[in-house]
Amino acid sequence: MNLTRLRSLGASALTALSLVAGATAPAVAAPPQPGWYYALGDSIAAGVGGTQYVLDGTDCGRTLDSYATDLSAKKNIGCDGATTADVLKQAKTIPPTTGRISVTVGANDLGVDALAAACLAGAPSCPTLIDDAQVAIPTLGPKIAAVIDAIRAKSPDAKIVLTGYPLLLDPSSSALAATIDGGITSLNGVIQATAAAKGAGYADVVPAFYGHWIGSADPWINAPGTPGAFHPTAAGYSGGYAPAVAAAFAALP
Repeated sequence: MNLTRLRSLGASALTALSLVAGATAPAVAAPPQPGWYYALGDSIAAGVGGTQYVLDGTDCGRTLDSYATDLSAKKNIGCDGATTADVLKQAKTIPPTTGRISVTVGANDLGVDALAAACLAGAPSCPTLIDDAQVAIPTLGPKIAAVIDAIRAKSPDAKIVLTGYPLLLDPSSSALAATIDGGITSLNGVIQATAAAKGAGYADVVPAFYGHWIGSADPWINAPGTPGAFHPTAAGYSGGYAPAVAAAFAALP
């Protein structure tokens, strides 16, 4: 084989190697981490009403009794007083590989705690607060849908579960109790319908809290005038919320 032929073969080999070395594989997104569970939302997501408060330098009221802690969340960013607008901001902090995300939100958009406190105290503002909440309930659907969209923008493949809220009172105890619980039922209906429309799961906590209302023999909700009023107790989070959220995640494909 002559020198010219060897040079030609060498050049061809170098060209082939350079093509292989220069080729780049298409970018592949990191798969979601099943163990990465983040909890977003309001005071119930934070665990307000429990007794083991987390000293994290915030005013969010997070506790170790939250359902997020019960389910071994990698991070709980729920915060007391959070509305759907606040949860949109929370969603921006989610890592893109988060595997599961739960959200409890909607009650603060309607002022449910203030409404319940005022009405149970017989405050003159009660009828107005009820009317305002009824007007606001239909507007919640698009706001909650926007929360789901914001979460998917950050973590496209995450499983998302929205939670409902427990009824606060025995609805058969009085007309006022039935009215307050009726508003919560309507709120839950909007959350559930929005979750279904957006392909998210829904954790219904009403059945688990049945019979554990404020004033019952075994209440799972803190009474008015006590710390964490109108929020679940530690037993409410572990016996009511945690199993419902876990079941909702398990039901998702």
